Amino acid sequence: MSSIRNYLIEQANDKLNGLRFYVYAYVREKDSPRGKAGTPYYIGKGTGNRAWDKHREVPKPKDQFIVILESGLTNFGAIAIEKRMIAWWGRIINQSGILRNILEADPSAGFGVPLKERMIKKCEECGNSYKTLTNNRKYCCKACELKSRTHKKKNLITKSCDHCGCEIEVSSFVKKGRILKQFCSHKCASEAKSRKEIRKCVYCSAEFIVTSTSKATCCSIRCGNLTKPRIPLETRTCALPECDIQFEVLPKASKTCCDRSHARKLFHFLNREAAPL
Repeated sequence: MSSIRNYLIEQANDKLNGLRFYVYAYVREKDSPRGKAGTPYYIGKGTGNRAWDKHREVPKPKDQFIVILESGLTNFGAIAIEKRMIAWWGRIINQSGILRNILEADPSAGFGVPLKERMIKKCEECGNSYKTLTNNRKYCCKACELKSRTHKKKNLITKSCDHCGCEIEVSSFVKKGRILKQFCSHKCASEAKSRKEIRKCVYCSAEFIVTSTSKATCCSIRCGNLTKPRIPLETRTCALPECDIQFEVLPKASKTCCDRSHARKLFHFLNREAAPL
């Protein structure tokens, strides 16, 4: 395969050589709904490295599945053979065969091949017929495409805008962690978010100003901390025998003395008792 490829590239470099064109085919590696393994799914013509280059709409197979049908042809002869092979195998776009070719031959041939061959399809939303070049298109216009996206969600409900009060249609389908649409436009959303309101602090009852979308319930961080539930403290007595001071600590704390000086005295006292005579 590499020797054929090198030979074709050498022929293409010679621009004066009129017999540098060839016809190639891409062969299926395995069975598919369109055709069986070993049948071609694309036929083209070119010079040099054309058969091994990437194509825009057709995937390139492995080198062993690229077959050179004819070589040493003129441009007109390669187009004629390409057109005959495409007509023999048929095309998927017009439901006549198994090839993925869009055109029946190279449009540069000049013997009746249209530059743009369109197929007629029916819009899945409005049912009107339209012409298209691609087989993937489903809708006749952008409006039908947007309308179908809304209909796919289904269960449309009517509610009023939280800012201006006008009625809007929203989908009851909401993704996890999201809420229903609240505003009719970006203008209403920005005005509602910038709207101020007066609230009372839940701890000190002082009034403070915040935006309507804020979740603040306290006037300051200090009040917020004071409203948080506290862990009940445990009362302990200083472990130093000379001290009877009581102090409060968290239940999981390892503190045994009321201050550091008593902790050091207790440490020396215990070490002196443990020292050998």
